[in-house]
Amino acid sequence: MDESRFDINWVGYLETGDKVWGWFYDSQQAVEPMHRRNIYCFWAVRGKTISINKHTHMSSNAINKNLSDAKVKNGYVSKSTSELIEMWPSFMTDLEHRFIWLKLSEKI
Repeated sequence: MDESRFDINWVGYLETGDKVWGWFYDSQQAVEPMHRRNIYCFWAVRGKTISINKHTHMSSNAINKNLSDAKVKNGYVSKSTSELIEMWPSFMTDLEHRFIWLKLSEKI
């Protein structure tokens, strides 16, 4: 697995419920005019199935303002990707498998 496939830009952790939420770019997707790319949000209870939702052509500023800031207001604590991996060692593999499955089934 190539861990660089996912350019994870923000991860939040909510201790109540042991939940993670974040967003990333697929680094293998071509950048379109105006530097816009699809953004993928993910969420899960640690160790459970990861859900992924595609936001078509959303800017990173919109994600930070609209989604990430809302998560912080709801109690999520910002974590680095390395902190996420410490908490959930198989996260990148789990994310890769789920992402490929959803892409192949044309759900994202």
